[in-house]
Amino acid sequence: MSAPIDIVRVRPTLETLALLPARTARAVGALPLSRQGDSVVVCVADKTDYAAVERIENALQGMTVEFVEPNDRDALRRIVRENYP
Repeated sequence: MSAPIDIVRVRPTLETLALLPARTARAVGALPLSRQGDSVVVCVADKTDYAAVERIENALQGMTVEFVEPNDRDALRRIVRENYP
């Protein structure tokens, strides 16, 4: 199991944020953090929320998605709201 991400220190690019539709990001509380080729790292509050994971994977079809969790779920919710108004 990977260590939680220090979500307040991560600054995804606008290009990375644009990978995930705003409606999906807000609905499931997800924040794409980085992309390398066809792989994207997405921060979610709970990697075992299979409905959220499936929705994100469907939105990012054709990409390999690695899910990570934040060290602060409240901060993740705030940052998602700030980046997907």
